[in-house]
Amino acid sequence: MKQIERSKSLTEVATDELRRAIVNGSLELGQLLSENALAATLGISRTPVREALSQLRLEGLVKVTPKGSCVFTLSAAELRELCFFRFGLESLAVREAITHNPDKYAAEMAEVVSQMESKKKLEQIQDYLELDRRFHQLSFCHSDNRYLEEAFRMVEGKISAMRTHLAVLHDLTDKTLEDHHAILSAVRSRKAEKVIEILDEHINSIATFYESNIADIAEEDARKSGKLWEA
Repeated sequence: MKQIERSKSLTEVATDELRRAIVNGSLELGQLLSENALAATLGISRTPVREALSQLRLEGLVKVTPKGSCVFTLSAAELRELCFFRFGLESLAVREAITHNPDKYAAEMAEVVSQMESKKKLEQIQDYLELDRRFHQLSFCHSDNRYLEEAFRMVEGKISAMRTHLAVLHDLTDKTLEDHHAILSAVRSRKAEKVIEILDEHINSIATFYESNIADIAEEDARKSGKLWEA
């Protein structure tokens, strides 16, 4: 007997669409979110939109302010905390992936890096950023630890959104691709500590760049959304 495939509910569809819009920058950091406007855009009622916003609040992508729901923002200090948490999780995942699935881990990573090179040459930045997300996700996929995967999933959207907004101001593809090649080389050699060393510098450079450009990022998002947020 074949298992019945369940279609996604309207709430799940709305959640996916809004998450995607936040991650790819269609909805700007700090932008106010009107349930009526979102429902009209998505062609659905307000109820699934309201439920979707509740789920995204749990993921940290939406926050509630006196003016209503809005896309999250991060201060420089908050980004440092997020990067610290991410580094801790990803370091554990790297060790586990190299221990349990080194060959498949390296093979899939090599494929992603190859695709990133192609997208960079074609200047397809959104596709490049999606592959960047996939690159880091691989450590968790091959860790054989569902708790690490679940913990990362709760902050992955916020990390991806920040990656997009940093890319708006500066082309970081040369630096990230160079780091990813170095990480791939260390994974192929099964040198977990070398991977973690490169990863530490990689994540810290992102936090440092954000701290140096936080005002410009806020200004750019305010210009696009028409709503200024405070860093």
